[in-house]
Amino acid sequence: MRGLAHAFHAYFEHDDDVAIELALIRIEGLLRRHLKATDIPVIQHAQGDRPGQISQLGALIADMEAGGFEAPWPTVFRFLLADPKEGLNLRNEVLHDLVDRRPPRHRVALVLQAALVVLRSITAHEPLEEGASADTPG
Repeated sequence: MRGLAHAFHAYFEHDDDVAIELALIRIEGLLRRHLKATDIPVIQHAQGDRPGQISQLGALIADMEAGGFEAPWPTVFRFLLADPKEGLNLRNEVLHDLVDRRPPRHRVALVLQAALVVLRSITAHEPLEEGASADTPG
C-alpha cells in the first residue's frame, strides 16, 4: 500500500516516471496476492526436474474473472498493460525500458486507475475484522 501511495504522490507532484513505475509494479503484486487469496494458483512449485514458476502478468490477467473481477476489467487490463499486438503494453514498455520516452500523463492516470480497481476488488473480498461493520472503516 505504501508503494502505491508513493505512486499517487509522485503523480500529483508531476513525477510521472516514478508514478507509473511504482504503480505498474504494485498492480502486478496486488493482483497476484488477490488471486492467491481467492484460491487461484499463482505459484507452481518445483516438481522433479521442472523448476518452480510464478505466474506472469498475462496469466494473472487471464485469471481475473475467476478471481471476481467483472467484465470488462480483464480486457481493459490486457489492452492497457500486456497486449503487445493491439494494446498499449505499458507494463513491458515502461518496466523493460522499451521506449525512449514515458507515456503521456493521461496514460499514467489510467495505470493508477487500474491500481484502484485491483484495490477495490481486494477490499470487497477481504473478510471484516472482528467488531467491524461494513459501514465503518476497518
